[in-house]
Amino acid sequence: MAQLLSIVFGFLRRHLLTFLVIVLVLACGRWIQVEWSEFQSRTDELTTLENSMASANDAQLRLQAGMSERMRRLGDASSAELDRAITTLDGEIHLLQRQSEISVLATLGRRESISEQLRLAAMRGIELELRRQARDHLVSVRAHARAIGDRQAAQEALEQLRIAHVAAFAALARGQRELAEARVQSDIWSLIPFTREGRRLDRFQRQLQRFQVENSRAHQAYLAQQALLSRVSIGDVPEFKIDATRVRAMLAPLHLHLRMVQSQQEPEQLVPSFLWKSYLFIQPVLPAAVAILLGVWLLPAALRTLCYFVLAPAAGRLAPLVLAPGAGSSSGEQQPPGSTKLSSTSCEIRLEPGQEMLIRPDFCQSQAASVLVTTKLLFDWRYALTSIAANLWLLKHISVTRSATMVLSSTADPLDEVALFDVRAGESFILQPRALAGVVYAAGQVPRIRSRWRLGTLHAWLTFQLRYLAFEGPATLILKGCRGVRLESADGGRSISQDATLGFSGNARYRTIRAEPFIPYLLGRQALFHDSFDGEGACYLYEEVPRNERPGESGRGPLGGALEAGMKAFGI
Repeated sequence: MAQLLSIVFGFLRRHLLTFLVIVLVLACGRWIQVEWSEFQSRTDELTTLENSMASANDAQLRLQAGMSERMRRLGDASSAELDRAITTLDGEIHLLQRQSEISVLATLGRRESISEQLRLAAMRGIELELRRQARDHLVSVRAHARAIGDRQAAQEALEQLRIAHVAAFAALARGQRELAEARVQSDIWSLIPFTREGRRLDRFQRQLQRFQVENSRAHQAYLAQQALLSRVSIGDVPEFKIDATRVRAMLAPLHLHLRMVQSQQEPEQLVPSFLWKSYLFIQPVLPAAVAILLGVWLLPAALRTLCYFVLAPAAGRLAPLVLAPGAGSSSGEQQPPGSTKLSSTSCEIRLEPGQEMLIRPDFCQSQAASVLVTTKLLFDWRYALTSIAANLWLLKHISVTRSATMVLSSTADPLDEVALFDVRAGESFILQPRALAGVVYAAGQVPRIRSRWRLGTLHAWLTFQLRYLAFEGPATLILKGCRGVRLESADGGRSISQDATLGFSGNARYRTIRAEPFIPYLLGRQALFHDSFDGEGACYLYEEVPRNERPGESGRGPLGGALEAGMKAFGI
């Protein structure tokens, strides 16, 4: 039970970390995209705003010049012409106000830039302001003309306004006296609201306030008419002057937005807390992260299912390969039926005069003092890359003048055992170079290696092993294998894990079959293919612990996996 819980918690921990990494990557990508988009939009908006500001300033000058010229042409107009001009300006002002209201409603359903909206609003505001100032000017000019045309009427109007003001002032004085008398006659009950005395006193106060308003209004009307007659008497004619301050005020929103963008002080929406802000930021990418995580879980399972039920049966139905017909292995024929362990932790080999040995230095544990030792750079120069990949370089080349005994053992890997395998003259043995630690041969007769390419067969592409290397005798191969090397006869048909296979005789009928059952393969506990061998007198070699199961081998990264697949493709 504890082991089951440990497996479950380990699974959850690994995939939770994967999910968090996916969310982080997607959120960072979204953040970078948003920041870059905002930077681009801010830069574009700044350029547009600067252009809009320059365009608005130019338009302001043109409109001011046009309105000044229009008012200049009305300088000698009659009262009737001034009335028509004022009516025209009223219509234009009303039309511009209506257009402004319509444009505000239209922008609600249109994705128009803020700078363009502000520029259009500023243009409409400038036109409205200039027309209002022009109308006020024409009204004053019309009043001036009427005052000049009928000065007596103006003076009579002034006298009437004076009389009205005197009457209003007299009424105000009367109201003040009445209020004062009411306060003297009132008693303590006048201080209490809603009593008879209180309502009477309140009535006198409201009457006095009305008299004050009427007196102020009459006084202002009298002063205005008096000022008009004073200007007329000097002979001054109002001159049209544009109030530039009021016109520039229409550009204030556009100018303010330009400064805000320049200083990059965009207002930010406040959120209650950092955690809520973080959630709002990653929430859009959560569905994509969940989908990717499900893909990480399900895609390998789907691929494994496809390979197991489609690819592997197709490979198993192919005809077996015979890589070296007629070149069997008499060593295999001499082995008894069943399995025989050939290896041990260390073994002795006797070299006779006329024999030579190539051995990896880390497998030569002890040697006679009389042997001659030199260095050979590569096992076979025709297969330089293969020799380097199989660690068959910088080998010890040993020759003897008299019989000498060598002790062979792995001094680097405590799990490796060594075995001796004879390949006689005329025989051919297909071998993985990684299993070779050395070779003993007659002087001057280095074992020949031949490549067996199978590019034209579907079997090679399904198993992704395109080349096989055949070692021809006579020679004694010094093999290494994890936990031991075993030799089995292929009579009657045998199968073995593909990762454990070290080699097989050239006349063996070799093919790949699907590994059973399905669930261990789906969980990654066994490989997809097993090697199958058959043939009379044929044999095969394998190591007891496949190389992929060795300590430290299960943690290969993607690069290591790609390198392993490439070495398998070339038979290394």
